[in-house]
Amino acid sequence: MLRASPVYTMTWPGTFCEEKRCTKEPNYFTVHGLWPNYENGKWPAFCNSSYPFNVDEIEDILPTMNKVRTRRQGLWSQRCVALDEQGLNTQFAFLLLCPFVAQIWPDVLSSHNGNWLWSHEWSKHGTCAKPVLNGEHEYFSKALALYDVLNPTEVFIQNGIVPSNEKTYDLDTVLNVLVTSFGHTFQVSCQESGEDLFQIEYCLQKDFQGRSCGSQLNGNCKKEIRIPA
Repeated sequence: MLRASPVYTMTWPGTFCEEKRCTKEPNYFTVHGLWPNYENGKWPAFCNSSYPFNVDEIEDILPTMNKVRTRRQGLWSQRCVALDEQGLNTQFAFLLLCPFVAQIWPDVLSSHNGNWLWSHEWSKHGTCAKPVLNGEHEYFSKALALYDVLNPTEVFIQNGIVPSNEKTYDLDTVLNVLVTSFGHTFQVSCQESGEDLFQIEYCLQKDFQGRSCGSQLNGNCKKEIRIPA
């Protein structure tokens, strides 16, 4: 039973893959998970071992979870998909023209097979989401819907914050861009001793409207940060 409020977590793969062996490295924010969290910072986990992940329950939404998609239509849609298939989706022009082409919930680790990440997120967090989200299909469907609302990739691009291994960005500028778009509903965290943006956690109410994460928008990031390409 959910006695906590949801936290929706998005990861920057370029930072995650600095310390991991990845088979793919998307150049946009991807879903990490949707987690019931207590206000004290702790969370319930693995709440129902009798309800294991079953990919058949989400068969109708697999094209959204697991394949390239785009909200753009017509010629641009065809060009974006073609660029992605050619492996050109890390180029700046692609990010400008095709901000909505995304495999939004990929498992990028080379050590994982099949649907490991989805199975893990469901078993650890999704089974604890009841009664707000009842069942696997509701859990994954809500996480996908939130991506369209909370994905910061295009917001960053529109404000000149683009992936780079050399350029750094003032943390206050990054936070102000996020606040303008999403309010004080998030907290950022970094890796590499606080230098590289890693995750954004959005704090939500049980109706999935935003709420404050507390007084600190910055978890552990330095004053100047990178968004690794």
